[in-house]
Amino acid sequence: MPYGTKKALVLRRSNYRENDRIISLLTPDIGKVDALARGARKLKSPLLAATEPAVLGEFVLYKGKGHTIVTAFSLEDNFFPLRKDIERFSHAALMLSACDAVARENEEARRVYTSRKVAIKA
Repeated sequence: MPYGTKKALVLRRSNYRENDRIISLLTPDIGKVDALARGARKLKSPLLAATEPAVLGEFVLYKGKGHTIVTAFSLEDNFFPLRKDIERFSHAALMLSACDAVARENEEARRVYTSRKVAIKA
């Protein structure tokens, strides 16, 4: 399956090359996925919002030869109230870090994914 649409939560991001980012996604059915978002660091990129930590949405993923590539994104929730309060956002970042440490690639992560609602919404 080269293309697939997955509902996912962004756990972390890192800059890659000049305009790209690599993001770690938590999905309920395939666990953690590292994906390349090409051109996501450009100001007018449609993937700019998709590469922020604690963003929930539908990601269209393409399995290439070397990387999984994000080709499209539909925002479901960006948890903006968290970003206005530094203490709440630091707690959310800690939970995202814990999820990143626990989740494994190609393993179902439904229990970790559903606990995300309690950690971020509370």
